[in-house]
Amino acid sequence: MKALYIGWLGHKNVGDDFLVDIFRQQLSLNNINWDIDKTLANSSIGDLREYDLIILGGGSLLTVPYYIELCLKASKLGIPYVIWGTGVDNRDKGISTKIYEDLVVNKVKKGSKVIRLDEVVEKANLIGVRGNITKAILNNDKAKVIGDPGISFSKFISELPTVKEIEEFCSDQKDIVVVNWGTSYNNIFGKSEAEVEKELERAVREILNQGYKVIVYPIWSEDIKVIKSFVDKFENSNIMAINQVYDADEIAAMIDKAKFTINLKLHANIISMTRMKPFISLAYGLKCYDFAQSIDSMELIIPTDEVTQDRILDKVVHIKQNYEQIQNKFQLMIDKYYKRQMEYVKSLSLLSNYK
Repeated sequence: MKALYIGWLGHKNVGDDFLVDIFRQQLSLNNINWDIDKTLANSSIGDLREYDLIILGGGSLLTVPYYIELCLKASKLGIPYVIWGTGVDNRDKGISTKIYEDLVVNKVKKGSKVIRLDEVVEKANLIGVRGNITKAILNNDKAKVIGDPGISFSKFISELPTVKEIEEFCSDQKDIVVVNWGTSYNNIFGKSEAEVEKELERAVREILNQGYKVIVYPIWSEDIKVIKSFVDKFENSNIMAINQVYDADEIAAMIDKAKFTINLKLHANIISMTRMKPFISLAYGLKCYDFAQSIDSMELIIPTDEVTQDRILDKVVHIKQNYEQIQNKFQLMIDKYYKRQMEYVKSLSLLSNYK
C-alpha cells in the first residue's frame, strides 16, 4: 500500500511538520506498514495514480481550495482519500464568532469562492476532524471528531532530549513561564499584531515582577526575528529568547520546565496541553476556538482583538486557582482523543483492500 500524505509541510513550522510523525507512529502502533510519501506545500505533485490512498493531513486544510481540489482530483481517478484530524479556520472575527455561536454552517467562504466542502466530504472514505466546530461546518454524519492529532503527541514519547540552553536558564529553580510569540503577518483577529504585542509585553513585565523567569520561543522560522525584537525590549536577564525553531520533542522538554504557557500559535497550545501544562491561548483564528472547545477549555482563550494586560493576568490568576482541575481535564481529554484516534487508524487498515 502506497499512500500520499498532503499538508502544509516544508515551511519549518513545527505545528504542521510534527503531525506527519504522529500519523506514522499511529500506523506503526496498529501494525499498518504502508509506504508513506509526503508532499511539501505549494510543490508540484506527480501522477496521483502511483498512490493507493491520499491522506488529507492535520492542520486547517479544509479552508484551502488547493487541498480540496486535490482530493476531488484523486476521487475522479478512482483513488480513495481520507481526512485525518483536519479542521477549518477563519480570521474574520465576526464570521468566526457567528460560527462558534451557531455551530451550524455548511459552507466556508474564502473571498468570493465557495469551497466545495459538501462534495469533498461526501466522497471521502473516512473522515476524522479536529473539533466540533469543524464537524458542524461539514454538517455530515460521516465526520467523526477525533481531536487534533497533536493531542496524542505525548503518548508516543519515551524520553525527551536535554536542551542545554534551557537547562542552564532554569538551573536556579525559579518558576518558569513559557511564551510562544511570533507572526502571522497580521492575519489575525483584529489585524494588528503590534497591539497584541504591546499588551503581551505589559503582561510579561508584570509576570517578571512576580518573580517568574520567562522563555519566549518560535514555532515557525518566520517568528525568530519577531521574538528577538520582543525580548530585546526588556533588558532583563530573567527573560530569554530562543533563536531557533526547536523540534517538537525539544519544545516539549522546554514546556515541562514551565508552570504554564502563553501562546499565539495553535500547536504551541496543543503541545502545552499534551504536556499537562495550563495555557493561555491568544486566539488568532477560528481554529483556536475549534481546539479549545473540543477540550472544554474556552475559558483559557483570549481572542487577539481583545487581548489586554489585565485579561492575560486574570487568566494567570484563573490558572493558579484551578491548576489541578485544569490538569485533570487535560488528562481526560488526552485519553479520550487518543482512543478515538486509535479507532480511526484501525478503520484505515480496511482500506488496504482497495489495491
